[in-house]
Amino acid sequence: MTKAPEPSRHQEVSSTARRILALGESGRYEFKRDVNVVTPKLLAALANWVALDPAREVAYLLVGVEEAEDGDTGLVYGQPFGLPNGLDKGVARIQDMASKTRPIPVEVFIVEEGVSTTTPFLRIEIRPTMPPHFDDEGRRQTRQGRSTRALTDDELLRIYLDREAGSFATRFRQTTTELQSAVGVVGNQVDQIAEGIEKNIAQPIQNLTATTQEAAHAASSAADAADSATSAADTAAYEVEHVQRLVRDLQEMVETLHDDSPRSLAHRVIKRRRKVWWNFTVDTFEHTSVRATRLADRLRQLLASDVSLDSARNIWELAVWQDLLDDRKSQRGERGTQKWWEAAIKEVVSFMESPAYAAPDLPDLRAAIQADIDAEIDDPDSATNQFRAQLDRD
Repeated sequence: MTKAPEPSRHQEVSSTARRILALGESGRYEFKRDVNVVTPKLLAALANWVALDPAREVAYLLVGVEEAEDGDTGLVYGQPFGLPNGLDKGVARIQDMASKTRPIPVEVFIVEEGVSTTTPFLRIEIRPTMPPHFDDEGRRQTRQGRSTRALTDDELLRIYLDREAGSFATRFRQTTTELQSAVGVVGNQVDQIAEGIEKNIAQPIQNLTATTQEAAHAASSAADAADSATSAADTAAYEVEHVQRLVRDLQEMVETLHDDSPRSLAHRVIKRRRKVWWNFTVDTFEHTSVRATRLADRLRQLLASDVSLDSARNIWELAVWQDLLDDRKSQRGERGTQKWWEAAIKEVVSFMESPAYAAPDLPDLRAAIQADIDAEIDDPDSATNQFRAQLDRD
């Protein structure tokens, strides 16, 4: 909710307000003589009236204005009456009433008109934020001419679908931007991720298109058959939820691509090294011996070395440091002793000199099966069954 800057005191009534006064009340324009008759019900109804038609952008409410009739033509127009209690109290009342509309307060933009005249009034522009709106008693209504009526089932469905479509479009545009950025970062790795894009992005996009068409069809069916509006609403809600899940999957794929980019991997290695250095400091700062100082210098030299831009090496190094951190956490008190750190650093140095993945553990399955084939087949904890379970996970 916002209030327009107060006009200069020499200003009279704006051209917009004069035009509305001349046109008289309609669905778009509402006049109220007393600010106390402005309620959450009225504001929610005007916001819903705007939401029902994409061509509508705003509804206008003039407060401190009464209707008058031209004696010659019989036409009805608006006549400023003024706000006896002042403009500030009127503004506060309208903002308070707007705050009571649900689920999110409607947007009200308040302009003070005719401030230098004897009959100043307020012009309020009302826009929906998260329609359909309802008042503090749960009523979902709209304007019809100069009166108010309840929203029908098909109108509610149409508003919900329009709202979700707008929300989906915003999220999808954001996902597209992120995807383009990620592709730009890993542009020289297209061959490596082509299969992943086909599997994780192209197919979901096809599914997303089909799902969106189904959601549109559900909305059309609801419009053609009011009696089945409730069922169509459930179907459309399901399709919209499906679309949202697909968008989340695309976002996760974008994040995965970004995390595996050379620049991202190098940044993650730097962060992991900092964490190792911090944990080492926490564990050994009390030691002041020559041995402790030499150990710190050795680790600092290792951690301060240049970070490679080779993705495979960085993935491997991340695993090495994570194994060290996990092993430290398993120590007594989740802290490493000076002796443990010395052994761990020695092991990491050997890994750094000759990078290699640890070989798989290959139990002697032939001997186990030959010794007791029944136990190897029936016992879920047997070496054979544990190895088969690992194959299934791989």
